[in-house]
Amino acid sequence: MQDVSEIGNIFIKSFGGTPIYVHDVADVEIDSKVPAGILSKDRKNESVEGIVLMRRGENTSDVLSHVKAVITELNQVDLPEGVSVQPFYDRSQLVENTLHTVGHSVLLGISLVTLVLLIFLGRPKLALLVALTIPFSLLFALVLMKAFGIPIGLLSIGAIDFGIIVDGSVIMAENIAHRLHDATKKHDTTVLPRRC
Repeated sequence: MQDVSEIGNIFIKSFGGTPIYVHDVADVEIDSKVPAGILSKDRKNESVEGIVLMRRGENTSDVLSHVKAVITELNQVDLPEGVSVQPFYDRSQLVENTLHTVGHSVLLGISLVTLVLLIFLGRPKLALLVALTIPFSLLFALVLMKAFGIPIGLLSIGAIDFGIIVDGSVIMAENIAHRLHDATKKHDTTVLPRRC
């Protein structure tokens, strides 16, 4: 069969000598394909699902901004009337929350380390020096990750241990403070000769 009219002309059976064809008992027309599966959000509006996959090593923020630009263009220009692309799960919120959490943790860690060192060592310069090693250590780690081709992703940033970064600096600062204290104490206890 080549077209709809041929389907309508299919003989079904004869009734009292009169032939009955498909077009006598039904309307034959082209319709949409019956969906094999149904997807919907909140049990409304049957939909078609598409997933955007990011290639390994890509920048998540750049990929998300390009995807959003393409979706906007599709919705404005290329899709038929009544059809639109609506994000079902947007990863940009996860990225923003993770970056905010990492930034908050670093700032809180710097503040706490500085405060503890000021309380226990009483030397603002040493506390500031240790506090500065934290962002520089993170920057150094990220530069090396980039140089060796290790992807700088959410997991790799979160896996950098804050305790390991600050531990060596605190021990060195405590040692310096102890030696300065001993040198000052030794200098203060020097006995001057008496006049006779």
